[in-house]
Amino acid sequence: MKVYEIIKEAEASDDALKARYGEFDPEDKPMLPTTQVKGAPAPTLWTAYQTIQNILGRRRVTDDEDELKPGMYFVYQSNETPMFRDTDGHGNGGSINLPNLESTAARDIAIAAHEACHAYVHNKVNGRIYGNEKIVNNLAERWLRKHLTGPELHVALEQIIGSRISYGKHHTPASSVSDRRE
Repeated sequence: MKVYEIIKEAEASDDALKARYGEFDPEDKPMLPTTQVKGAPAPTLWTAYQTIQNILGRRRVTDDEDELKPGMYFVYQSNETPMFRDTDGHGNGGSINLPNLESTAARDIAIAAHEACHAYVHNKVNGRIYGNEKIVNNLAERWLRKHLTGPELHVALEQIIGSRISYGKHHTPASSVSDRRE
């Protein structure tokens, strides 16, 4: 995807988003479906780490601090909320933490794709635009639709849909939860 296409996606109107995704009320989040396959989270052929490698490129991703070079992304396991962080401040590289790098659960693959797309946008268009959840979710959804099928895709998309509920007025992360629910 070209930089101008990313920016064009960010400029999509709220009406266009509502037509595509429907109306969401933050209080509806617990009522969203949580599909399981045979009583367990839908498995994929991807691991969370492989997902990030596929989106950002194998040579630009490492889970070994000793291999980390400028312009690379450090991916690590953590009990913190999954997140991409700009660690150098110049749009080159960063870090991504996930709860389980080896997970093949569709929900975890969706989270990995989402965070990798934050890094991808950060690399392509440095600045605050990489925090635009609308762009990131649309890119993650495209990746998921290309690489997953059937129940796995359905479960992964549920994760993306659930994260759309907390979009703020301008679809960028806000400083507080109440701001996101405007």
